[in-house]
Amino acid sequence: EFLKSRQISQLYIIGGDGTHRAAYQVHQACRAQSLNIAVAGIPKTIDNDIDYIDRSFGFYSAVEAAQNSIRTALVEARCTLPNGVGIIKLMGRSAGFLAAFAALGSGDCDAVLIPEVPIVLRGEDGILPHIFQRVQTQ
Repeated sequence: EFLKSRQISQLYIIGGDGTHRAAYQVHQACRAQSLNIAVAGIPKTIDNDIDYIDRSFGFYSAVEAAQNSIRTALVEARCTLPNGVGIIKLMGRSAGFLAAFAALGSGDCDAVLIPEVPIVLRGEDGILPHIFQRVQTQ
C-alpha cells in the first residue's frame, strides 16, 4: 500500500541475505497485486562472499574495524602478562575473507582460523603446537 500510494515504480534494497529474502517477499506481494514495481536487490555484506564481485559494500570498513580490534588485542596481550595471547573472533559466517584480510593487513597475527580450512589441533601441522611455540619465543 505504501509503495502504491506514493506511485513508486522502482524499489532498490541494499543488504545481505535477510534483506534479499525480504526484497523477494516485496516482489511477490507486488506481483500478487499486479503492481508494476521493479524491485532490485543490491548485495551488501561484510562477509565478502558474493560470487562474481571482487569486493562487496561494507567489506573494507569491516576490515578496518577488525584491524582496530587486532591492535587492541595486541596491546592488551603485551601489557597484561608476559607472553600474553590475544584471541579475536570476527564475523564471517562461512567465509574467512574478513579474518584473512584483517590479519594480513595488520601484520600482527600469528595464526588465523578460517572456515574454508579444516582445523587440526594437535600433531605436526596442528594449531596448538604452533601457538605454544609462538608464546614461548615471544
